[in-house]
Amino acid sequence: MLLSSLFITFLLEYFLTPAQDSFDKYLSRVVTWVRFKVDVDDKKIALLTWSVLVLGSSVALWALWELILLIHPTLAFIFLVVFLYLNLGFKRFINVFLKIHSHLKNEEIEQARSDINEWSSTVKSNQVLTDASKNGDARQIAREATKLLVLSMHRNLFAPIFWLVVLPGPVGILLYRASLFVQREWNQNGEDVDRPDLKNEAVRSALDEEEQHTGEKTESRKVTHADVYAEIASRGFFWLDWLPARFTALVFAIVGNFEDAFAQGRLQATEIAYKSASDSDRLILAVGEGAMMLSLTIPTAVSGTQQLDNMDDLSSRPELLEPDINSMKFAIGLMWRSLILCMVIFTLVSFGYFLRFFY
Repeated sequence: MLLSSLFITFLLEYFLTPAQDSFDKYLSRVVTWVRFKVDVDDKKIALLTWSVLVLGSSVALWALWELILLIHPTLAFIFLVVFLYLNLGFKRFINVFLKIHSHLKNEEIEQARSDINEWSSTVKSNQVLTDASKNGDARQIAREATKLLVLSMHRNLFAPIFWLVVLPGPVGILLYRASLFVQREWNQNGEDVDRPDLKNEAVRSALDEEEQHTGEKTESRKVTHADVYAEIASRGFFWLDWLPARFTALVFAIVGNFEDAFAQGRLQATEIAYKSASDSDRLILAVGEGAMMLSLTIPTAVSGTQQLDNMDDLSSRPELLEPDINSMKFAIGLMWRSLILCMVIFTLVSFGYFLRFFY
């Protein structure tokens, strides 16, 4: 059932690519609403809230999945296809990436900046990405678009496929996606809660309701305990993304340049501590740039002691090319080869489950 439903989902995604993530927006509103309703400076309360949103919703979906299976397998198959279609949006990111490539090829820099700025609004942006979306040249836009494609494909395709194999039915996908949304929204709201120009409707409604009860101006109030929720969400998502991130890195290394990908991953492992979701992103980008032989990340400074201790690793850093318009097609090729390899692995696992009934 899982293999056939995934094939059908890919066909639907390819020919009927959804224009936007309506399901994602709804889930983000729910996560934001809960966050501002449970606004207590207590680490235990934050952990309990995260458990209810992530683990509780997954258990509820598991119970619903088992009930649908008892009713009829065909109904369960349809439910799984619809659920996968709403949560696997890889073709949409490929289309945006190809659109940016087309704008750069036609020297339409402003349109390319607009597209990458819209794309960056769905992820946690950084200063480099912000500068590229405002006044970046063709090379900067190509580099940042490639980075967004690599991370988006991991978040919306490879990691969900990994959890689809590990846990029954759609439970693993919801577990991963829910933790991703909680991590993204709680970290973003921790930064934007004091801004009067909040764009999230759920945040505004929650703040307005609180203001009516307390009689205080919420815009001038500083939420000093937002870091507690952000820390819980980041640490929880890091552990749920630990194995999928290494699975994606292994897939990139196999279908790309294995030696350079391994060297980049080994070098990156000496520079980060692997304690947050951004560390996993750096690992995926490091392996991805080694697999494509493209320089995607900006080197970070290390201490003198660490640099001496890791001199062999630093000297063995492969020579990577700077991304440009022509190299963007390497990223598309890497993504499609990675998808094919994932489907081969998934097919072998499915046949393994099927053959166990005969032995």
